[in-house]
Amino acid sequence: MDLETRLLEREQYGEREGRKEGRKEGLEKGRREAAKANLQKSIQGYRKFGVPEDAILEQVLADYSQYFTPEEIRAYMKK
Repeated sequence: MDLETRLLEREQYGEREGRKEGRKEGLEKGRREAAKANLQKSIQGYRKFGVPEDAILEQVLADYSQYFTPEEIRAYMKK
């Protein structure tokens, strides 16, 4: 195997791995954006039905803690 072939194979491998990482990052970003939209809708829905703020916080912390920190959730509730 000559040097050019090895370099080409290495370049192609890098491109494949880069695409995999890009897809993975894109999926994570999309999931987080969807979770953010759902979180905001949930908060609005709970408020619409008169649920107390502390009960809303407890529920959304349970539902969305895998996507957001408690501080982020509290910040969304202040909006």
